[in-house]
Amino acid sequence: MLRKVLVIFMVVLLLVVATTIVYGQAASGSIAGTVYHDQNADGVCVGTGEPGLAGVPVDFVSDDGFTISLQSGSDGTYGLVAVGFGRWRVSARPGTGFTVTSQQTIEVILSAEQPVASGADFCVAQGTVPSGGGGTPVLPESGAAISPTLVTVGVFGVLFLALGSLLVYRGRRAIRSNRHPR
Repeated sequence: MLRKVLVIFMVVLLLVVATTIVYGQAASGSIAGTVYHDQNADGVCVGTGEPGLAGVPVDFVSDDGFTISLQSGSDGTYGLVAVGFGRWRVSARPGTGFTVTSQQTIEVILSAEQPVASGADFCVAQGTVPSGGGGTPVLPESGAAISPTLVTVGVFGVLFLALGSLLVYRGRRAIRSNRHPR
């Protein structure tokens, strides 16, 4: 009986590990770019020597409605890693006193053939714009929120390991007590 339980446990554990590996491969895209300070407000800032602009909120919206916001780092760069494949809309949302002078929204498509989208750059100049909608959560420049699915798989993996260890312990204890009756 114990042997059957251990075999079933090992099969389930292997399935969990395989699922984790497949999931990790499915969510391996990344989007990166820079928010530039468009000092002459001409809408051209890439390769012109204009500096990056720190602290500008950048929004990422997937086709299924998943939304995450980051802020550009001290050099104006931003990056969202470990995101799912599909179509994403990226937009910079500068605060009061600034406006986007380049393309407002950049659409990128991530796939197994093209997992990295770099160069999603924005030019931002000083100028009056309507007030933005409040605080944006600040995450690491190149980090992303951990996926709830990945957390769930990890928790179940730990639970399976604990259950397996308990079963092995109880099985060995039962064998010892059968060999040396008291």
